[in-house]
Amino acid sequence: MFALVIGNDNIMALASTPRQLSSALPLSASSSERARRILAAMPGRVTTPRIQVVACLMETTQPLSHGELQVLLPQLNRVSLYRCLDWLEEQGLCIRLNDSTGVRRYAWQEQGQHDHHQHAHFQCQHCGRTECLEAMTIPKVRLPSGYQADGITMLVTGTCHSCHGAGASAPDA
Repeated sequence: MFALVIGNDNIMALASTPRQLSSALPLSASSSERARRILAAMPGRVTTPRIQVVACLMETTQPLSHGELQVLLPQLNRVSLYRCLDWLEEQGLCIRLNDSTGVRRYAWQEQGQHDHHQHAHFQCQHCGRTECLEAMTIPKVRLPSGYQADGITMLVTGTCHSCHGAGASAPDA
């Protein structure tokens, strides 16, 4: 059995194969059209893979890994997906963060909202769910003279509400 559960109303699916799961996320026409308009305002080409990745990221409420995006967008090959994600990050349209296991995750970021993701993220150590903690801002860091930060990430780990309610205990340290 293959399962991917992301968010409450966004991507929740239970399927026996990744291909069946991909049909559980039909990208809405409005998301695809909005993605097309956003990309048209950016330098570079408006391509179908870019539209699909942007629409997928916009429709989720939590950061997705490359592997999760591959399952959701099986028509894209691995390399094309990496190239799309790298380009979107360069354009400031998505942010990349590493979870507690070192897996890179990507989250949508509106153009010009570079401070939008200056907040912490929470990752459940049981189910792996990663969520934005919008109300918890990352404190300003004073760097020594001559230093320049390229990014700051804060990851809080623990047990999510669902796993806690199911009686999950803390993982062994």
